[in-house]
Amino acid sequence: MELGASMCETDGWNMPSVYTNLVDEHLAARASCGIFDVSHLAKFRVQGEHALPWLEKMFSNSVAELQNGAAHQTLMLNAQGVIIDKMTLACESPELFYLVGSAAQEKTDAGWLQNHLPPRGVSLYNDTAAWCAIAMQGPESEAVFRRVFGDLPYPTLYGFERLTYRGEVLYVSRAGVFDEDGVDIYCPAARGIQLFEALMRSGAIPCGMKTRECLRMEKGVLSTQDAGADTLTPSVAGLEPLCCEDKNYIGSEAVTQPQQAARRLVPIRCATSEGVPARGDVVMNRHGEDIGTVTQACESPALHLGIAMALIDADCSEYGTPLLIKCAGVVIPAVVSSRRMF
Repeated sequence: MELGASMCETDGWNMPSVYTNLVDEHLAARASCGIFDVSHLAKFRVQGEHALPWLEKMFSNSVAELQNGAAHQTLMLNAQGVIIDKMTLACESPELFYLVGSAAQEKTDAGWLQNHLPPRGVSLYNDTAAWCAIAMQGPESEAVFRRVFGDLPYPTLYGFERLTYRGEVLYVSRAGVFDEDGVDIYCPAARGIQLFEALMRSGAIPCGMKTRECLRMEKGVLSTQDAGADTLTPSVAGLEPLCCEDKNYIGSEAVTQPQQAARRLVPIRCATSEGVPARGDVVMNRHGEDIGTVTQACESPALHLGIAMALIDADCSEYGTPLLIKCAGVVIPAVVSSRRMF
């Protein structure tokens, strides 16, 4: 608030919504370096001699293939193959791993993981409140990092580094959560403000939650909570590449023998600047028949058009399919976009 940000309640946290304006913050993340306070994200530590085989059972992507100092995206599913959360999994050693998930799912994630712990060999710790998380993205991210951290290692893509900075342990991950280049930095909560200010002094521009969500939509990064917990499977969400075909994990049977998905979660780009969709707006096919619902939307500063994610009938979900959106009494022409709108 000292920086003049407008604040908002997000999953029980008081978070900056906008510092200056969406356009300037958006351009910072695209053209220079933007930083985001994402401390509300769920953060877990998993350790023990059986940590690796247990995580293989719990997650869809291969854990055994992760080298020490590597991270990737993965899914945690229930037995029916429905997504509980999409998470970042980082490996420090075969007996020590870190998980970062969505803030909205923290309690659900914690309960699911705890309820599936083996009687021995694995310990689970919820470190959400103990660690501050700062997402830094944009083409100047590495330069800003160097100004603050000097010669400390900057992770390669899908890399994960444990660093010591001024006597404090911190972690830096470059796990491809955003399509824009950058890193996520995790430090003890008591040092979060100091680190945020140091990054600002070195050229990073603070950005709020609205900017973050807009950037995610432009690059087709899906929010796994918007479509409803009872419907979103890897095939509906287009996240099949995060599911290994040659291992058994909770939900794998449903994933490998899926029923034809009736609906799909797709990115949509408006064809004109007549209006901006909102969550809950009705999506129609070109004949005016209702086929789905907008799950999240915003105006793209890069495209100067409304963009959205929507859960729609599968037979209308192919790239380039023309659509219509009922928006505040106006019907807006739109089209199914590629995953990368910008």
